[in-house]
Amino acid sequence: MRRSPFRPFRALLLSTLCACAPPTPTWVAVDGAAPVRTLSVVGTARLDLVPDEACVELTFAARDPSMAKAHQALRADVEAFTTAMASVSSARLEQGATRYETETASDDFGRRRPAGYRASQQINVRTKDFDQIPDVVGRASVRGLDAVQVVTYDTAMVERKAELREAAMRAAKEKAAAMAAGFGASLGPVRTVREGSGSSGGFGANVTNYVVRSDVDDVQPPMAPGTLPLTLSVQVEFDLVGG
Repeated sequence: MRRSPFRPFRALLLSTLCACAPPTPTWVAVDGAAPVRTLSVVGTARLDLVPDEACVELTFAARDPSMAKAHQALRADVEAFTTAMASVSSARLEQGATRYETETASDDFGRRRPAGYRASQQINVRTKDFDQIPDVVGRASVRGLDAVQVVTYDTAMVERKAELREAAMRAAKEKAAAMAAGFGASLGPVRTVREGSGSSGGFGANVTNYVVRSDVDDVQPPMAPGTLPLTLSVQVEFDLVGG
């Protein structure tokens, strides 16, 4: 029988393939680390603020086919109003910049056409005497008043937010401790803290209510009439120990 001249090469190739083959993985089962248990809660607090100052936002405007005449009419109205308010010592005036705009009107075909110019200026009148508001608006109404808005607020709102934050954190900790105790555990270190955006809303007048409430499960009690509700929430994540 003739011997194949390629047999030695087949043997060499087989041995090379066996040597280069990847090793077979071996799986070993081990116990992993105990999972970290955490508790995340949201604490919310609300502070009902009593407004102590009002800002009467007055917009004066004059319209005319001539921009120069609109400007002159506006200047006359603003000067007359500021002169009339000079006798009201308890009010503070803040004057904004003058704005100039093109007025348009629709023709018979619904197309917008230039119709003149509008010159306007906003003046804010701040007062702690809310009884002055009708008088301020009345003096402005006969001198080119185009729009008015009255905003009431608490001048110590920024300082009150620190008090509100403490109340929200206290509410979160009390809620978390009660929930952990319900499962026979206790609170460990704090992992994360996130503060929600504080919000305020509502206009009001004087009332007597300065109560801070840490609301359980974020249930908001009715707001007292005339107050400004300032709310803030914090989300806190604790480690759970035991249980």
